[in-house]
Amino acid sequence: MAHEGQAGQEEGVGDPLTRESLEVRLYAFGKTLRDQALSSPFSLQDVEGFMWLDTPGLGTDRATMAALEGPYSSDAFPMTALSDAEWDSPDRSKTIDGIDKRIAHGPSEIAPVDSNGIPIPPVSVPLPSATPK
Repeated sequence: MAHEGQAGQEEGVGDPLTRESLEVRLYAFGKTLRDQALSSPFSLQDVEGFMWLDTPGLGTDRATMAALEGPYSSDAFPMTALSDAEWDSPDRSKTIDGIDKRIAHGPSEIAPVDSNGIPIPPVSVPLPSATPK
């Protein structure tokens, strides 16, 4: 999105944003925008975000970025330029395949698996006995 009245360099994914950044790509799912019957140009009042920090030995954390005051707006374009395709990804396909198997075979015949496809062993949890008072 270009700052109102300005054009210039484009920021890439993972590039640091500064107050001098003139264009930032904002990704949106085309079918969602089309289904909502929205029209361009799209605008944002302010941009707020986080910067991911990877500190060796401490893991990943985030820091709040300074807000970039708007308004910001996209170029105008016809909504037919956006895809009307359903979203798809390997994770979505894997989830749908798992649901289809459970429907076809019943949940008792399929062991649950973790995100790597490794079966999760059943866990037995003793229930407290109910004693009448």
